[in-house]
Amino acid sequence: MEWALIIVVLLYVLAAVVAFKLLKSVVKALLWVGAVGIILVILLSFFVYKDVSDLRENWPVSQKLLLAEKDGKLVAGLVSSLSNAGVEPEFVTAEQLVSLQSSFNNKDFASMIGDNYKLLIMDVDSVLAEVKAEQFSFGEMNVSRGDVVSILESDDAFVVLVDRLMVDKSSDSKTRAQVEADVVKSAGSQEKVKAMAFGVLIAQLFSEKGPQAGLFVLKEFKSGGLVVYPETAVFKTIKFVPGFVIDSAGKIVEKRMKGVVGNGNS
Repeated sequence: MEWALIIVVLLYVLAAVVAFKLLKSVVKALLWVGAVGIILVILLSFFVYKDVSDLRENWPVSQKLLLAEKDGKLVAGLVSSLSNAGVEPEFVTAEQLVSLQSSFNNKDFASMIGDNYKLLIMDVDSVLAEVKAEQFSFGEMNVSRGDVVSILESDDAFVVLVDRLMVDKSSDSKTRAQVEADVVKSAGSQEKVKAMAFGVLIAQLFSEKGPQAGLFVLKEFKSGGLVVYPETAVFKTIKFVPGFVIDSAGKIVEKRMKGVVGNGNS
């Protein structure tokens, strides 16, 4: 579909040039180009409509590869539909992260997506900037915002969890070595701990923003803070939508939500 869009645009430009030369009249050429432009809009609208229909049908049930990126480095990843809370996600392994990082450095997203419906690469700092919570539920323990950041940045995420458990005095009868052994046995791998930490951030973000979360995603994609692959018609169109339009949509959603809350309290 990407090639189809490019071909249509090129044909439109070519038609404009030919029309002006053949018709020898600015008015006639403008009318002719305008007619071709209407056809182009119809074709683009068709592509967008098909893409929206596909997203509506497949997004909730299809597997997405979600990767956390910080300062150009992929620090965690998971495969999930992001919709079914009852299904545990599949966590990206250390070996997979190394391979994905190599492809990411070359912007070879096609080799990264695998059999998944979509590839999503989200900037950790952008998420942190939006999340207001200072404490998070992490399995059977509570961790601070600083703990989550440390887990994602650390080369040894287990140490962060052990430090938290020792500070909380939740394992008074055990030595540090015993606590660490319990953490390793429970968590399984460093990559799983990091993916869980990023998952906690994403869940909190959507919980805090509610309906506004979707607009945050759109703004992040438009600004480059979120990579979506394949970049189909809807996402290509978003790049050309002025930022104030997205902001205005956010204000409309916010007003409607306040109206619903207000009516509910009355």
